[in-house]
Amino acid sequence: MNCLVIFDSSIDEKNIGKVFSEEAGCVSLFPLTSDTKKIGDVARTINPGKVYTLDVLNTARLVNETAEQLRGKYIEFVSNLSRVHLIRGKTLKEYFSIDDTASAWWFSLIAEKNTFKTDSFQKLVQFETVLRLLAEKDINTIYFGCRSDKLKNALRNHAGNNHISFRIMPTRKDSDIKSYFREFQRIPLMKHLAHNCFVALSIAMRMSKIKSKLGQLRGRQITADSDIAIITYYPNIDKASADNGVFANKYYSGLQDKLRVDGVKVLWVCMYVENNSMSLDMSIAYAREFIKNGETLFFLEEFITWWSLLQSLISMLSMAIKFKFVEKNIARLNSLQGSNVYDIFKDDWYSSFAGHVGLMGHIYYNSFQRLFIKERIKKILYCCEMHAWEKALVSARDSVNAGTEIF
Repeated sequence: MNCLVIFDSSIDEKNIGKVFSEEAGCVSLFPLTSDTKKIGDVARTINPGKVYTLDVLNTARLVNETAEQLRGKYIEFVSNLSRVHLIRGKTLKEYFSIDDTASAWWFSLIAEKNTFKTDSFQKLVQFETVLRLLAEKDINTIYFGCRSDKLKNALRNHAGNNHISFRIMPTRKDSDIKSYFREFQRIPLMKHLAHNCFVALSIAMRMSKIKSKLGQLRGRQITADSDIAIITYYPNIDKASADNGVFANKYYSGLQDKLRVDGVKVLWVCMYVENNSMSLDMSIAYAREFIKNGETLFFLEEFITWWSLLQSLISMLSMAIKFKFVEKNIARLNSLQGSNVYDIFKDDWYSSFAGHVGLMGHIYYNSFQRLFIKERIKKILYCCEMHAWEKALVSARDSVNAGTEIF
């Protein structure tokens, strides 16, 4: 009997016990951790008398090789998904349309393929690496000791379909609530709808605080004579300059200096991002000083209304119902290299079409629409990073026929 032991730093090696039978032939360790002490402890615990042939695999090399082979296929897989006819002759893009211009598909984690926002591609690569080892080493039993429910569910289903024994090893409980919530895969619809309410409440509180503190400034309004609007993350600013009441944006420092010298009138649209070095209150206080000193600066939250926030929540509830109606069809479409990988991407699908990712896409879209409707903006500049909000910006421009040039 050949065994494959998959584990990460969460494995409770002291409570593994004697999990292997005397008939075991070769035991291959597949560590998803770089902690050499942990790897050594696991090896000594499962094979104290050196009864088995033990092979500690170079996981980093194997996973990297798979990633290089899989990257192009993964991009093609996602690209093809958007064009597949899902139901009643409609493609995914058409089925999840918001209106005649925008589609929630473009706001989704699936379409965005951002490895900083989701670990799904990483788990997919690990999954495919394991599948290759199962064939090469003629594995009969998988022992799994990781926190990742995505990887666990995908491998357990594959093992069941291929008559491979799958056993769970004990892991230490995660004390981080955020990590636990992220990995929690049960009742996904309720999980994501509840998260939507939390996100909406957080945005509402931030919106109210920003509007109450900046709305007090008399005569503050967007003027149509701005030459260009620049969308920027905030508060990534030079603090020394800010202490003197000068707005120095770190994203566009050279450009900002040049525009100021040339007398170009700039409308700054700030997208607030939590910053460990500066609180929201301090960020708003600095913004007040910048505005008083002549900067035309608005937070994106100022274009959110209570009604638009409620509309976004209702729209996401409707989208969630539509998603549940076709979830089985979508699950069947998640096939890559002969294996169904829906268990790995399931949480991304829910986040995108029933959860906070989709909700934020709707909020961005509605907010940018209000920005374009409120004033005639000639040109908009932003740093292209292929985020969902950028697609919401372009879609909002097109939906109101603003005619604004976007750079």
